[in-house]
Amino acid sequence: MRQRLELALPAVTSLVAVLLFLVTAMMPVSASAAGPCHDGEIVLDGGIESIRDLGGCIWYLEDPGQELTLDEVRALESGAFTRHEGGVLNFGYTESAYWVRLDLRSAGNPDQNGWILELALPLVDEVTLFMVRDGDLVDQRQAGYEDNWVERDLAVPNPTFRLSLAPDSLSHVYLRVVNTNTFRLPISLWHPDSYIEKVSVDELVRGILLGSVLAILAYNLFVAVSVRERSNIYYVLYLVFAAIFIFTEQVHGIQLLDSRPALFDKQFLHFQIILTWFWGLLMARSLLETRERSADLDQVIRLCLYSVVATFVLSLFLPYHVAMEWIVVGSVLLSL
Repeated sequence: MRQRLELALPAVTSLVAVLLFLVTAMMPVSASAAGPCHDGEIVLDGGIESIRDLGGCIWYLEDPGQELTLDEVRALESGAFTRHEGGVLNFGYTESAYWVRLDLRSAGNPDQNGWILELALPLVDEVTLFMVRDGDLVDQRQAGYEDNWVERDLAVPNPTFRLSLAPDSLSHVYLRVVNTNTFRLPISLWHPDSYIEKVSVDELVRGILLGSVLAILAYNLFVAVSVRERSNIYYVLYLVFAAIFIFTEQVHGIQLLDSRPALFDKQFLHFQIILTWFWGLLMARSLLETRERSADLDQVIRLCLYSVVATFVLSLFLPYHVAMEWIVVGSVLLSL
């Protein structure tokens, strides 16, 4: 019994930490550091290292049928685009495509005309960049979940595009985005040196998180083999699916393995979330011995387990985006 109590605190602590990551990873993030937006244009001059909040300088257009071409969008843009005033663009779950326009006015200094545009959405299905200058299409590139990583400008989880701007000129950057997951568009601009520093910090934090989960998994695997108690086995299974979820959600499975194995494919992301909840709830129920010590709490956990199992069965028949939407709502309720 003493050993079970000693294991309870780290088990529950890591359970809460990873489950909070499951929820926050699927929710919008807020932007910071207001950028130099003037009358709908982004003015890129000396001294600017990054622009993380493009509120007031982003124009967007919904394409419900995913049929519009760049020429059709440019013909409509006089009144069809809507100006976004602040925060992160967030359209929830939708089957529409969205066009986003940024008007970039570059400085006369050539050193300030190389920029990196980042869309902090690793699981985005498709994002295509078009750059128009003086009425002509001068650049077109694509970076999506199913695309070849070798063809990306930068081999990082988030889709990124290198922008080469002409001095003292106005460039119109269009992004056509299609996504079956939550449709939020955290767009930012970075000077190359600042972006390298930002990626280094991001990967360090993610490495610490994933490394901690794997270390706890390895330790508890040995404990489960030695002790052979049901709660330890549930805990190991919970950590396994939590690690798989993190690999999938941050696309590190593709980045590390240079392939897209089914185990880390985003089409199974909702099942990974459900199974993480399932084994986590079983672990908590067994480790805390709620059946013998707290009938009320045990009834709540059983209700949550029945809900998770029902969601798993329904997800076998529901469209992907509907299942993901329901699971996000369910995860928020389960966290509470």
